[in-house]
Amino acid sequence: MHYRKYADSRMKYPRNSTYHDYVRMAADFFIRHPELPGHPGLMTGNAGVCLFLFHAANYLQDAKLYDHAADRLNRVTTAVCNNISFTDGLPGIGWTLAFLAKRGFVRINSTGLQSLYDDPVMEIMLKNMHESVYELLYGYLGCGVYFLERTDTDTGKEALHRIIRHLAENTPPASALPGMAHGIAGILSFLASCYKHNLNPESCREIMHSLVPRVNAFAKNFPDSPAIPGKQIPGDTYPYNPFGWCHGLAGMGWALYKAGYATKNREWMSYAYFILNKLRNLLQKNGEMLPECGLCHGQAGVAHIFRKLYLHTKSKTHLQFSRYWLEKSLKCPAEQAIADDGECPCENGIWEGIPYGLLTGPAGNGLACLTVINKNMEPGWDECLLIG
Repeated sequence: MHYRKYADSRMKYPRNSTYHDYVRMAADFFIRHPELPGHPGLMTGNAGVCLFLFHAANYLQDAKLYDHAADRLNRVTTAVCNNISFTDGLPGIGWTLAFLAKRGFVRINSTGLQSLYDDPVMEIMLKNMHESVYELLYGYLGCGVYFLERTDTDTGKEALHRIIRHLAENTPPASALPGMAHGIAGILSFLASCYKHNLNPESCREIMHSLVPRVNAFAKNFPDSPAIPGKQIPGDTYPYNPFGWCHGLAGMGWALYKAGYATKNREWMSYAYFILNKLRNLLQKNGEMLPECGLCHGQAGVAHIFRKLYLHTKSKTHLQFSRYWLEKSLKCPAEQAIADDGECPCENGIWEGIPYGLLTGPAGNGLACLTVINKNMEPGWDECLLIG
């Protein structure tokens, strides 16, 4: 595949010292350590780091950083990675290339995308659709997110119509998790994106009508004062952090809001406001319930979702809450280890136990910083998390 590096000068950012310093620090860390992360994937690997580095290079107006990002991208695109996982497989890598090309960070021949990604991802999707789980990170829904970046192609439209039909014919079981990354909130958010693209909108709306009550019931009935956060819920066991993007109230609330906003359904949006306000109140009472710092189940993910809510509501309460949690996320021990060039304070010593990627590391937190620096910018990159 041939592509030409192309700096996008359209995005302009006002300065903010806290976030600026973090972006510079994280970018410098990746320049010093081109071997990290050790695999090419989007969510925990090099593709996610590239996503951050291209945005950082544009913000910092750093040509050397841009070249470093392009070199990393070359390694990503030459890696052999043919599994269905959006986390570390072909759909996530393809999404990264399609996103960067569409936003002008790189120029890639459209025929190259078709042969290297569209056709293989379609083949993987069709092979696994009836056997694979429907979730975002490890199921065929990740293929759907890839094809949402390819709605200008016949293959992209065909793939998305196939997924919508499959979801209409195969209702998620009662045992399905409710969250965004591994459950029905992810399906709800994906269908809202399809609805926005006018892809079989009536079918999308019908499926969403069946899913909204399930997501809303779980999130609404979550206890106001959980005794053991993320462990015990009355009548059920839910062994995950119940507040973040991945499994928790933040992701569920945003999925409901996105579905309501896309379909202009005020009732669904009211469900979302209730749940996200409930989350904000819970964390204001006891911030220790959200100890992790990343986008996935941590502080940066909550911060980013509330920033999105600010963009839609213009509520300064949401903006202040978002900034509080993002700044808190930049001060956690793992982030300090990155600042200290990997001198991890834990017993495992250097490097061990430190995440570097999009979901739980400085690449994701750096993208969240770049987004908050300009409070009026819709980032676009977060569609890979289904919160775009």
